[in-house]
Amino acid sequence: MGRLFREAVPAERLEVIVPEEVGLHVDGERVHGTPMVSGEYQVIVRVCRDDGIWEEGHVALTVNPDPASLWKKLQSNPNGIFAKPDADKAALVTPQLTLLAASLRGRSHAHTGAYREDDFAMEYLPETGWHVMVVSDGAGSAKYSRRGSEIACHTAVEVLAKSLRDAWMLNEALEHVGDGPMTVELETLRRLSFNVLSPAVYEAQREIRNQALRMQSQMRDFNATIVIVIARPVRGVWFFASFAVGDGGAAVMEEDGHVLALMKPDGGEYAGQTLFLTTPQIFADSEKLAKRVQVGFAAHLKFFAVMTDGVSDPIFPNEASLTTPEGWEDLRQRLKQVMNLRAPAAGMEEALLEWLNFPSPGNHDDRTIILALPNGGAAA
Repeated sequence: MGRLFREAVPAERLEVIVPEEVGLHVDGERVHGTPMVSGEYQVIVRVCRDDGIWEEGHVALTVNPDPASLWKKLQSNPNGIFAKPDADKAALVTPQLTLLAASLRGRSHAHTGAYREDDFAMEYLPETGWHVMVVSDGAGSAKYSRRGSEIACHTAVEVLAKSLRDAWMLNEALEHVGDGPMTVELETLRRLSFNVLSPAVYEAQREIRNQALRMQSQMRDFNATIVIVIARPVRGVWFFASFAVGDGGAAVMEEDGHVLALMKPDGGEYAGQTLFLTTPQIFADSEKLAKRVQVGFAAHLKFFAVMTDGVSDPIFPNEASLTTPEGWEDLRQRLKQVMNLRAPAAGMEEALLEWLNFPSPGNHDDRTIILALPNGGAAA
């Protein structure tokens, strides 16, 4: 608790009486220990004057509870409509990468027994080397958004698993890219990637629309964001393409600290506002739609990650930090505290899930992340 007086008072001339139920102890001029009960208390302080007369005073002591203890953790109804587990995790080991995924219901939802609205899905295509990762954040204000995010992720992965096997134009273009791709080559790859990614997004939206019709509900009841990243090794480097609607974060960090940002979050007129995959206008402007695709190359990976805003908001304080080495290095350092990034393996997704429960004042949303680590241990 610290020192009671600015100048030390000899122990024999000082008496401090703390209510026993508080759980604190007096040692000379210090009160120490861990309070056991929150509330307002009066501490009696008695000091002996030089003439031997004791004087008594009172000090107000306020004991505040641990903020974490105020949050309830109520199980969601496993028998409710579109019920989903309060947490989910998965691992996918490929010849090049270990993909670890975790999704945790936020404190705000757990406090009321509400469902986890986030979702994720991932796939590896050994025939071509493509890795597919998708995360989605269901809007807390939409009553069926947990189903919207689920449809978004799994439909997108299902469509891409088929289309990437047949994407011979994109695969052929990648094989003929020269060292240090020129702007014209990147633009070609962006266009070809758009031709692969946009149908997956469109199909995901269509499936959500069909679900809304079956429920005699509105599309906005299934509001959800979507972030897709596809990646494959090409001639010793990695090619990445992404498509995103809404907020969150996605980027690649290389060994030299360079960061390849894979999305630009959508903002709105006020804090927390964003766009959703379910917004009908998303497909109204083909030029704007094409700009949602990001492409790039990276070598000597440390890691790359795709996440919902429940993870990105507390770690990256602003949109600009999503593109800086400092922001992603901060994430890497946090992850190093709970897992060995040099030896990724299936089973580490449990540690990732536990890590998602990290405290962050004011940030209590659902949290979902897919973390990709090179099997060679370059992420250390």
